[in-house]
Amino acid sequence: MRSAMQVFALLLTVQVWAQEAPSEATATPAPEPAPVAAVVAIPTTGAERIGQVGQIFRDKKRVVMAVDAYVADAEVPPTVIFTAASGEACEGRVLQAQLGKALVDFSACGKFDAIKAGSPLSRPLFAEVKEASPHANAEPGDGRAQPRFSIGLGYHTGSKITFSSVSANNGVNSGKGSASFDTEGSGQITVGAILSAEHSWGVYFGAIIEGKRELKTVTVNADGGTAFTGVYVGTKPTIQFTLFELSAIYRWSQIYIPFGINYSIPAYTQQEGTGETVETSGSMGAQVGIGYYASEKVRLELLSMVVATNVNATNGAATANYGKGTLPGMVFRMGYNF
Repeated sequence: MRSAMQVFALLLTVQVWAQEAPSEATATPAPEPAPVAAVVAIPTTGAERIGQVGQIFRDKKRVVMAVDAYVADAEVPPTVIFTAASGEACEGRVLQAQLGKALVDFSACGKFDAIKAGSPLSRPLFAEVKEASPHANAEPGDGRAQPRFSIGLGYHTGSKITFSSVSANNGVNSGKGSASFDTEGSGQITVGAILSAEHSWGVYFGAIIEGKRELKTVTVNADGGTAFTGVYVGTKPTIQFTLFELSAIYRWSQIYIPFGINYSIPAYTQQEGTGETVETSGSMGAQVGIGYYASEKVRLELLSMVVATNVNATNGAATANYGKGTLPGMVFRMGYNF
């Protein structure tokens, strides 16, 4: 038989063990680890990165910036900042932004040689405060250019009006053939509006006022081979054209290509003492050529232009329907954009 001391020691051991060991009924399970949320970098305001340099045009001090994915084309600021390793920074002007790319002009940057492919570009830390201008964002080369008023002077070399389908009737006989009028070139005055941002499509619409052209000779070729040439003497008849021109434009940097249509309003002054009555009406012509921006405001153009007109003539019982005639020629023109 165990002694009372042994029983007491045994009970004490059991009691201590019961206090140290957690009860199954009251045990609290260890909490499961909380899920860790994915970390997403959200750009901050201020001098945040907006993209990096993709291509460099050293000769023009321009770069193509690859815009970061979180920045929409419409959110690209008008200027971006390049910061050199030394901490010196310079500003570039955004010329155009589309499809995740932006063309940036660093012509005013003294640290342009430090710009490398992959160099980060950022938003300006401080917004520039300046007085609003009526021509803000309207200079050629700005991707957000606005239409600009334009005037110009030119010369159209066209000197022969050709009619390919003439029908005549003198009351007894009738016939068909062709005819041409020899004339001379004429100066032009142009007034219009132009929209021509760099590296994009644009448009030009304007009016052209040409000087009077004297008609010197007329040549008629009747079907069957009969030809007749007449020379105007004394006070010669004249024809003058007012034109409305509409051209689409695609512009690179300084070079652009205009092409489009024109509509003529002819004014004919007939020769006195002939008894002849001549009626003219407008018709559709066309032009295509090449242009060059010599400066931000001065542009030069060389165009191939065709002016068209319709002519009918009567003299007593005789009538002649000349139909549509064309006056092709080259146009040399200088324009000034306000």
